[in-house]
Amino acid sequence: MRDRIIGALDTGCRRGEMLKIQNKYVDWRHRWIRLLKEHSKTEVARVIPFEPASRLEKLLRRRAFLGLEAYVFGDATLSLREELPIGVGDSAPVGQRHRADTTGK
Repeated sequence: MRDRIIGALDTGCRRGEMLKIQNKYVDWRHRWIRLLKEHSKTEVARVIPFEPASRLEKLLRRRAFLGLEAYVFGDATLSLREELPIGVGDSAPVGQRHRADTTGK
């Protein structure tokens, strides 16, 4: 789960975009991840840069051994192996997500 939280924070991707990132989209020479327009909600291709020795680079290097076709954060079914905690990857405002927990009812 730690890797998915780092991925969400350091890439700024939406959950669906993050699940579609495969090792073959990581460009080590330029230090960026290519996000194809087909994988983007806005249908705009973009690159996500990462710094040398950053948390994201370390995560990507750990996952690289799985091969170019491997998904970095999900699997071939485009689902998480474990669910992300509430608030990571969803779009509901904080007040709406936690309203039932905080009203005491």
